Amino acid sequence: MNRIRGMAATKAALRAIETRLALAAPSAARAGGEVVANEMRDRAPRDTGALAASISVDSEGDVAKVGASVPYDRFVQLGTVYQSQQAYGEEGARASTAGIIAAEAAVFKRAIE
Repeated sequence: MNRIRGMAATKAALRAIETRLALAAPSAARAGGEVVANEMRDRAPRDTGALAASISVDSEGDVAKVGASVPYDRFVQLGTVYQSQQAYGEEGARASTAGIIAAEAAVFKRAIE
């Protein structure tokens, strides 16, 4: 039977990294959410600026939710019989993929260094 030396130490080091990554997950989620929020703010239509100013990130644990708090946001994004849709939220989220990956990777990299 062959034995691998140092396996116990390797497993312990990996468990320690796993713990640090789990502790960093909320910060990573928030960082990714901020990227999406910025993209949404950039794309939001501006009549008064209230819609763009109301876009915020709410994070709990490793989940971040991004959205506008003004009550008319759904009418802007989905449209009405009088106004065509302006899907700035979906466009912003789609455009954020690379930025989310970079922001979250930076948080996780700091966590394991």
